[in-house]
Amino acid sequence: MPGAQGIWVYLVVALLLFPTGLVFARLGRAFPIDGGPYLYARAAFGNHAAFAVGFTTYVSALFSTATVIVGLVENTSAAHGGDSPAARCVAELALLTVLCIALSLGLRLSAMTWSAVTILKSLPLLALPIAAVFATTAPSSAPRTIAPGVGPAALGAALPVLFALQGFEVVPLPAAQVKNPHRNVPLATVGSLVFASLLYMALQAACVHALPDLATHELPLADAARVYGGDTFYRLMVATTSVSALGIVIGMLAMTPRYLAPLGHDDALGFRLDELSARAVPLRAFAVTYVLLFAMLVASALWGSIGNLLALSSLSVTAQYAVTAMALFKLASQRQANLSPVDRWPAPLALLSCAVLACGSSKLEIPIVAAMVALGFGARWLGRRR
Repeated sequence: MPGAQGIWVYLVVALLLFPTGLVFARLGRAFPIDGGPYLYARAAFGNHAAFAVGFTTYVSALFSTATVIVGLVENTSAAHGGDSPAARCVAELALLTVLCIALSLGLRLSAMTWSAVTILKSLPLLALPIAAVFATTAPSSAPRTIAPGVGPAALGAALPVLFALQGFEVVPLPAAQVKNPHRNVPLATVGSLVFASLLYMALQAACVHALPDLATHELPLADAARVYGGDTFYRLMVATTSVSALGIVIGMLAMTPRYLAPLGHDDALGFRLDELSARAVPLRAFAVTYVLLFAMLVASALWGSIGNLLALSSLSVTAQYAVTAMALFKLASQRQANLSPVDRWPAPLALLSCAVLACGSSKLEIPIVAAMVALGFGARWLGRRR
């Protein structure tokens, strides 16, 4: 979606996701315990549906985490003139190892690190649209129309934007570790979605205003910063994008094992994956996640980038959203978990939104997601046989 039309894509996807954010907020309040989507699906539909949701979500989180690690190291090395695949692979594995060790020490340390990185990356990102507002000059050829685009291109752009705006569904995962979860989990769930949506729209608008040929820029945020503030702002934005990616990696590595931990029940994968340390960390789930990510990063270095799996990750998350919406509708209809029929109203809107977003997938992505679920049930069957 060229130029200013991208602003409309962010707005439309944000509006489509808002009912899903309300679904997660209400269920997070009703279930102030760890587990997230797996827990909701199990309460509503039983173990089989819960396992399908839990395993698909976990594999999607694995691919997303590996992709962001690869992107972070590639962009950082390119900015410093490094281009050796072997060196990048070593850096990726070292980053994975250091962060996994640090995050396994406890959720409090993870939260403090995550918050510090979020503040460091947010200030320059907020400064860019502010600079655009107060800019006295702009390229004369900057686009002046922001008419929304329609057709397959808009649907195809929706899944990458969904990858940018997702993350609010992670908030209920560690609900048992949250102070006053009945209030803070819903506020953080909806608040994070709204803030991210507004920030991305502002960034897109700032880039469009500064760069008429936006599609040709590999570093659009940094190049737009150079237009508004010169080389100093450019260098600051280059550092900010790396810090931003680091923040995403920290968040994903902190939460991805917690997608696997609920599958540690005997009716799922077992292997005591849900066993918590004295600091409320699922160490077995952390160990499995580390090994799998290590193997994925090595495979990426040997056989190519996995960046094309971003859309697959978004589609998997969309399936998770749909099942969670159905779980809210059923639990509220049956008045379970202190829910009433009034609480189910966001669920149909969320399901409709998921259907619209799924239309942006390719012919191969839906079969791949189905194959992922089938592999999960195969692993579960083998575990039970053992």
